[in-house]
Amino acid sequence: MKKNYDKPGRGRKQCGQCKKYVGVRTKTCSCGSVFETGSKTKVKRTKVKTRKKKEVQIEEPEEEKWIKPRWIVYAPAGKPRVTLEGHTRKKVKDWFYKTREIARDEGMEFHSSAYKLYIPYFYSILTPEYNKCLRMIDRILEEETSKNA
Repeated sequence: MKKNYDKPGRGRKQCGQCKKYVGVRTKTCSCGSVFETGSKTKVKRTKVKTRKKKEVQIEEPEEEKWIKPRWIVYAPAGKPRVTLEGHTRKKVKDWFYKTREIARDEGMEFHSSAYKLYIPYFYSILTPEYNKCLRMIDRILEEETSKNA
């Protein structure tokens, strides 16, 4: 038996035929009338007309080249890929350029401190060779900035 109420209240709906109130989830009233569910209604979709945008051509100068963005590395991870053969100016310079080339191929740019952090793999800290390599790296970087300026 379905429960009917005489007064409206929370969670109740009114029957259209007998004007009695029943629970919200009730599908048929005790008088026999059937309540319609909301799932039968369909939403009509209308097409929205849009204007076609005019194509604007932007001419790019041919001289400019796209430069691949690079990550700046301050402290490199792992051992250096290029071995430093000695502490002469030529050997340090060769090692510097090879290391920089490998980093650039991988989309990275080494900060000056990154090169210096590789030197302890080849020479003990506070030895004359270690200090000489650090000074040479500074000189190489100074030469690079003076050429680019």
